Amino acid sequence: MASFSFIDLFAGIGGFRLALESVGGHCLGFSEIAPDAINTYCANFNESDYYNFGDITKIKDLPRHDFMTAGVPCQSWSIAGKNLGFDDDRGQLWNDTLYLLNKVRPKAFIFENVKGLSDPRNQKALDYIMERIKLAGYHAQKFVLNAYDYGVPQTRVRIYIIGFKNEKFLKRLQLPKPFPGEVRLNDVLDSEIDMVCEDGADTMPRWSLSCNKKGFNDYFLFNDLRNGATTIHSWDIINTTEREKHICYLLLSNRRKKDYGELDGNPLSLKHFQALDNTIQREELEALVGKHILKPVEYLFKIDNEEDIDDIKEQFVLSLSDDLLLNIDKLKVNREIKKRKIDVHEVLTKLSKRKKLHCIETRYDFKNTKISTGLGGINRIFLPSSKIYPTLVASDTNDFIATESIDADTIEDFRREFMEYIYRPRNYRRITRSEACRIQGFPDNYILPPTRARWMKLIGNSVAVPVIKILANAVVDTGVFEEKDDTDVVVEEKPFVVPQERIGFFPHREDRKEDILMYAIAPAYRKRTESVGKLAIGVKEGILDDIDYSAIGYIMFHYWSNVKATPYKLTSTPRLVRKQDIPNGFLPRMAADTEKFLLLEYTPSKLADIGAFNIMNVQRKGKIRYLPFVTTLDMIKPNE
Repeated sequence: MASFSFIDLFAGIGGFRLALESVGGHCLGFSEIAPDAINTYCANFNESDYYNFGDITKIKDLPRHDFMTAGVPCQSWSIAGKNLGFDDDRGQLWNDTLYLLNKVRPKAFIFENVKGLSDPRNQKALDYIMERIKLAGYHAQKFVLNAYDYGVPQTRVRIYIIGFKNEKFLKRLQLPKPFPGEVRLNDVLDSEIDMVCEDGADTMPRWSLSCNKKGFNDYFLFNDLRNGATTIHSWDIINTTEREKHICYLLLSNRRKKDYGELDGNPLSLKHFQALDNTIQREELEALVGKHILKPVEYLFKIDNEEDIDDIKEQFVLSLSDDLLLNIDKLKVNREIKKRKIDVHEVLTKLSKRKKLHCIETRYDFKNTKISTGLGGINRIFLPSSKIYPTLVASDTNDFIATESIDADTIEDFRREFMEYIYRPRNYRRITRSEACRIQGFPDNYILPPTRARWMKLIGNSVAVPVIKILANAVVDTGVFEEKDDTDVVVEEKPFVVPQERIGFFPHREDRKEDILMYAIAPAYRKRTESVGKLAIGVKEGILDDIDYSAIGYIMFHYWSNVKATPYKLTSTPRLVRKQDIPNGFLPRMAADTEKFLLLEYTPSKLADIGAFNIMNVQRKGKIRYLPFVTTLDMIKPNE
């Protein structure tokens, strides 16, 4: 297995780290600012938050490393967001990432983002990112992949940018062929549900997430904005007449036509309805409003008075008028309004109350006009036979899983059985925490916050671990980490030689590498008296009993902040001591269960230059600080 170091930017809860450590990677640190994500990351990797570099906008440099990963925040490019791209502060985080790439210059990188970044409307932004990568001296390729094609029972389309400092490794990069459907929804449920219908078809219509052998969707969509064989509308749930259903279908089939507005879905006026069916009366539309199926929409406003308006947002909205008319559709699609974060409805309401304008046209639209919201808190209900689950998102979804299975020969009977045996008796539920973990490729027992909103936000924001592992493996297989280049960090070996008795430790971890022999609770005791430094390290019983301490003349710390390690000459032979031999107050809480320590005394030359290990500061402030930037400690025998 390859061995390489990596740094985890926008780390979230550690999806990248899980994947990279499984293929030989060693994490040198991470960057994350969300408290819940930091706590979750540290809990699952038994990591100290000292290893968190923090806010990427404030990071000026990073330790030398082989592999950089970054799941740059995606809301700026997401369809679910406002799609502001670089006009959003979060979109600017790409610049911070690319700055660090150019500054530190790792051998390879993987950057991940939502599919929206690769959409035609964001082509200029993507071209800019790729050009910046090229100017930094890297050779990169972008891939748009669906996690479903790589062992994840979830449709999760993302763009991945993979790059190398040496172009020959990019030419060697080969991704495995997709293998969709190997893991299916029923495989990750807490309890398997017996399926009475045949499993899903191998090929599906492009508009279907999943369908069975008979061609019926394996899920039901609750929505008034779309129509299909397995779509449930509000007028299917609420008691309505055939006449009312007719009016609803008229709106459904016409609201997306450009004749009625600039949006993808537009409200219709009474005049519009009557042009489609001249028998429709306003009272009928109002009756559907009373049943909470339709809603009135104030659509067109006329400006009456523009005097004495001091509010900047109000001034800007009024400036967008055309012959003193304000069209609500045009305001909604205005990019500058989105950038300024103006609530159009709030501004128009305030102006209307102050008699600055009034509504001259009211239209009608469906009350539920957000697809993901669904109806009555339900967006989709997936049957156990479904191959796939929709994209997990941070805000959670209104998607459910049926706890019963159905089968029928006709679509009419299929719908009837669904309503009778699943929807009305409420035989459906949300996915559980462990199921969400499996859907994203995390272990069942991954430590997460207790409340659903918190753990769903973390899981929904994460990467799909199996996909990252496949990509990381493809990078490793190029051989990029097997060749040295002029940026490799080389520790000067002369006049010091590391003997076989070398002992390395990583704070808080005892299983980070195969050669770690020391129980690394943290440096537990530090003191400076004149020119002598002292360091006590908690040791497992029996681990160091066969070491010949008399052969050791130096210790050498490897710092993230230093390219070369700093050797310190021991002033006496290292010795094992008991906890009672260490002065009170010098042991951190985590050392409470440790009975034996290795005591090292050495000459602390230039300690003041090493901020992570400034003993004078520790003593003056009267408290113990750990060594957050020490990655290894070598015990070294001098040259013979």
